[in-house]
Amino acid sequence: MAKNNRTQYNDKGIFKEYDYKQIVDFGKVFLDATKKCNKPNISSVGWSHPLLVPIITNMAFSCELFLKAILKHDNNDTKKTKTHNLKDLFNGLQENIKSEIMKPYNEEDFMAKLENISNLFMEWRYLYERHLGSVEYNFLCDFSEKLLEIVDNM
Repeated sequence: MAKNNRTQYNDKGIFKEYDYKQIVDFGKVFLDATKKCNKPNISSVGWSHPLLVPIITNMAFSCELFLKAILKHDNNDTKKTKTHNLKDLFNGLQENIKSEIMKPYNEEDFMAKLENISNLFMEWRYLYERHLGSVEYNFLCDFSEKLLEIVDNM
């Protein structure tokens, strides 16, 4: 991105201000990349999918960005967004939004599955440093789609 308006950037070249829509747009780009990589679908190919790592990493990152967009939209509190942990970001949401996201899961099941995927972006982008762990893939897909639905309606 070109720095055509210096007043938008601090001395490190980082946006001084951004709005939730910009975060949503980036989240959609990463989710779209996931969908493009996921051909043929993991469900039909299994865990030997040649693009498994970017699929999981990009989907997890899109979830992170969508959660950060919701927090920015509702709170405008960037202190709550200084993490990659999905569970921590989720816990910062308003109760009515949390309830909407948790449907159709019961809270205990949802939180256990969320715990399983909470660090996927950090873990899978450096997967070569560790062994492959388990992933609640269907839950990750459901979670990303639910978040997309919520940000599309903001």
